[in-house]
Amino acid sequence: MIESITVDDLCNEARMVRVGSSSTVLVLEGETDRRLFSRFVSAEDVTIVVAMSKEWAAGLVGRLEAEGVRGVVAILDADFQHLEQGQVASQNILLTDYHDVEVMLLCSGAFNTLVDEYCSREKVRAYLDRVNYADLVKSA
Repeated sequence: MIESITVDDLCNEARMVRVGSSSTVLVLEGETDRRLFSRFVSAEDVTIVVAMSKEWAAGLVGRLEAEGVRGVVAILDADFQHLEQGQVASQNILLTDYHDVEVMLLCSGAFNTLVDEYCSREKVRAYLDRVNYADLVKSA
């Protein structure tokens, strides 16, 4: 069933959400993005549409913008776009600060919190001493 979904189907879903309510449509690349971002948005105010790829998400936003549909925004993985200095096609497309959401989490305090919660301090210290943590921090 999911294999038969097209970009047209996703555009229709977003159109119906916008016609039926004032809910913002948040377009995401995949199901793991939906699981993450659904924790940060109000289900009453935001309807998440999973586009199943970065290309489909960008295409969906572009098509709806061209039709004048407002209230649709996408959050996409930057992948290598920051390195390639490519422009985002729309002001309604937001890119992650780093390569993807997972790298953003690693670069945030969330990773340290996870390590503090689940790892032995002695083992972490031994590991950091072994890999010469001070040199890693200087090079970053």
